[in-house]
Amino acid sequence: MIIDPFGDIIAECRTLGNEVITATFTAQKLTDAGGHRYIKARRSDLYRDIIGQPHVPEQKVVWL
Repeated sequence: MIIDPFGDIIAECRTLGNEVITATFTAQKLTDAGGHRYIKARRSDLYRDIIGQPHVPEQKVVWL
């Protein structure tokens, strides 16, 4: 089963055999998805030692 960032099913296998499915995604769906803004707003200063790379948080409120 392939699910898009919004939780919609894009493609699904119909049997429990050795099936392979493919789907095409666009970058726009990823940036429109709600979880994308949370990644950009993360507070890496709180866990910099764990991730090991600098990050500048970006807080954008979409609904205002």
